[in-house]
Amino acid sequence: MHTIWKGAISFGLVHIPVKMHSATEEKDISMKSIHKDCGTNLTYVKVCPSCEKEVPIDHIIKGYEYDKGKFVIFEKDELEQLLPENTKEIKMLNFVDLHEIDPIYFFKKRIISHQGIQVPMHIVCYMWGNPYYKKNRNL
Repeated sequence: MHTIWKGAISFGLVHIPVKMHSATEEKDISMKSIHKDCGTNLTYVKVCPSCEKEVPIDHIIKGYEYDKGKFVIFEKDELEQLLPENTKEIKMLNFVDLHEIDPIYFFKKRIISHQGIQVPMHIVCYMWGNPYYKKNRNL
């Protein structure tokens, strides 16, 4: 199973190194665009429709279209500042009831493993959120 994230689960003074895996696999077939005449794989060329010229990679910036044809432009350093801090840590600060979680978050299943033991993420959350486990867990 392919590891999609490495980090740790932390709660209080407990810090457990873990790996996260996808519980399901995508089975889509990736197709290439091929030139019919010679059988060569085609490349992706970025062309400006206004100038009708190919645009080199160093002249491409990022922008958000807020209205038809109107953009807010972002520099690379501005986009990096928007990213959350990458701590490689899942901090369990609080638990919520199941009905408080939007079902969209259940679309992709994840498995967390530690030292070869694999446990579905919802079981980990249940164990640490359940009052029985809170009283009877041995760390």
